[in-house]
Formats: sequence, structure tokens, C-alpha cells
Amino acid sequence: AEANITYNVSGIYYRALAVAGVEGGFRGLDGMATTDVLPVAEKALAYARENEADLKQYEPDNGWGSVNCVYRVLGVLIEVCKKDEAGAVVRVQ
Repeated sequence: AEANITYNVSGIYYRALAVAGVEGGFRGLDGMATTDVLPVAEKALAYARENEADLKQYEPDNGWGSVNCVYRVLGVLIEVCKKDEAGAVVRVQ
């Protein structure tokens, strides 16, 4: 699956994924197996939902991206990881 992850919300990803144990935002997932990404993505999504009010300050003024976009992308990532029991490698470009 592919997703266009805008740089404008990278600050939200950096924070949510760091809480889940991955540094470097989405690029920190590159090379990880889906079986390892799944718990990270679930924890990052839970953190983002629990801290939405705080994370909204990192939404861009230009309107290109929001906390809701982060929810959507992490949700897609979680679904892809759940479907792949073989542990395919995640690639972030």
C-alpha cells in the first residue's frame, strides 16, 4: 500500500512515533518488518488520539495536513501490517 505523507505534519509523526520507540519519524520505520511495525503504529495512534489537543499546535497554517491525516495514515499502516503475517519489510521513500 502507498500513502502520501506530507512533511507538514512530520512534527506530529516524530512525537507519536518517538513515544512508541521509533526515532526519525516515518523514516524510522524503513527496513522494519510489518510484524514489528504493528505495535509501534498502534501505540503511536493511541498516543496521537490521547494527545490530540497538544498535537494540534503542530498542524500547518497552510492547511496541508492535520492530526486527522495522521490518524488516517497510521490506521492504514495498522491494517496493512495486520494483513501481512509474513513480516514483509516496510519501505519509506
